[in-house]
Amino acid sequence: MDDENERSFYASITSMIALQLDRIRLINKTMAASKAKSAFISNMSHELRTPLNAIIGSAQFLIAYEELSDAQQDSVGSIESSAEYLLNMINEILDIAKIEAGKMEVYKEKINILETLNNCYYMLQPLADEKGLDFELNSQNLTIFEIQTDPKIFQQITINLLSNAIKFTKEGFVKLTIYNDKKYLYIEIEDSGIGISKLDMLELFNDFTQVKNVMRKQHKGTGLGLSLSQKLAHILDGDVELFSAGLGYGCRATFSLYI
Repeated sequence: MDDENERSFYASITSMIALQLDRIRLINKTMAASKAKSAFISNMSHELRTPLNAIIGSAQFLIAYEELSDAQQDSVGSIESSAEYLLNMINEILDIAKIEAGKMEVYKEKINILETLNNCYYMLQPLADEKGLDFELNSQNLTIFEIQTDPKIFQQITINLLSNAIKFTKEGFVKLTIYNDKKYLYIEIEDSGIGISKLDMLELFNDFTQVKNVMRKQHKGTGLGLSLSQKLAHILDGDVELFSAGLGYGCRATFSLYI
């Protein structure tokens, strides 16, 4: 009886070890597949960016230096905007691949908060003016003026959130508010746009997710903007959150950054 129990015990141990080895092999295969996917995306993105930049450059040359009819200018303009759309999509996918592969490089330096955010504001002001939106920047409650962060990533997140707000606001306002407490800097972007339902809110930070509604059909995208912004914020020890009272009630996006 003792021998039988002993054999059963060792059989159980052997089975447990076999299961653990299978698990380790599965994890290694998954990691290898993930690395291969990231490498493929990175290589393909690089190969696609070169011809797209050539297309954009050629289209811009034709518009600037060739005598084109109105119809021809419209056609070449469509080529340029389509190529730029594809290039932006590829850049977003490449950034996601870099983050997943742990290869997103961060270079922190001291930046002037107001100067950096003013640059973002004035860069996007023409888009807001074109739609007749009330575009406001408020920094009354900002008590710190410099922060140590990566300026490129910091601006990328802010521009992503601002352009989203302008894109999905047909009329009314987009308001950029900057303030801080003892621990965090807050960049808050509020709009009077289409809003988001509570059900859709749960999905918005997933990769390649877009909420289906009338205005989003007019503004197609990769569905990576919010997901990418949040991932980039995490790299900077921050976060991106989105709030909405529902469809038709606008949105408030908050980019918080640890001071």
